[in-house]
Amino acid sequence: MNKNDLIKIISVSKNFGDTKALNNISFSIPKNSVLGLLGPNGSGKSTLMRIISGLIKKWEGNIFFDNKSTKLNQNNFLNNCGFLIEEPTFYDYLTARQNLSILARLTSYNSSNINEILSDVDLKYAADLKVSNFSYGMKQRLGIAQAILHDPDILFLDEPNNGLDPLGIRKMNNIILNLHNRGKTIVVSTHILHDVEELCSDIVILKEGKLLLNTSMNELLKK
Repeated sequence: MNKNDLIKIISVSKNFGDTKALNNISFSIPKNSVLGLLGPNGSGKSTLMRIISGLIKKWEGNIFFDNKSTKLNQNNFLNNCGFLIEEPTFYDYLTARQNLSILARLTSYNSSNINEILSDVDLKYAADLKVSNFSYGMKQRLGIAQAILHDPDILFLDEPNNGLDPLGIRKMNNIILNLHNRGKTIVVSTHILHDVEELCSDIVILKEGKLLLNTSMNELLKK
């Protein structure tokens, strides 16, 4: 494993009946990178994200984090990760601050930095508003706040800009870049090429469950 690789995905495959959603996928996620996971619908992006996050339990291959198999030490791996995989869910009748406070208590995370986290996702002004009053974009950003509450090393974001208007996309991209600048490794699943150009240092392209391309943006631009 390269010393700059935080995660190494090796020969990961997943079948749903006769459908091969992932076919022997292998690539590395460099430390302190923003890796764009690209591909059209049905390419296997979401399946891979759900495998990494533990939402899909049965699959073939292996994933290594910090030189250790996540199959043997999944809790340690998940404790170092934050996820926005599916549309986040909240108690709509509670405020943003109350939602994060409840999550902190349930998971024994530190609740003293909630104001800072809400500021990180551009929601400090809405800390004491009920989530029922939030727009879709605000809920997405609150989902990011949930994902970073325990200060993980790496974030996995599945289509974070899907359904957002141009202002919402700009806010989300700024949040991702700011988190990266503070040392987070981030994997962003997307089909929006502009996001890749603006955010990513590395790129992986999937099509019909197969790996088409795995390279750095610098190498891609050279070609």
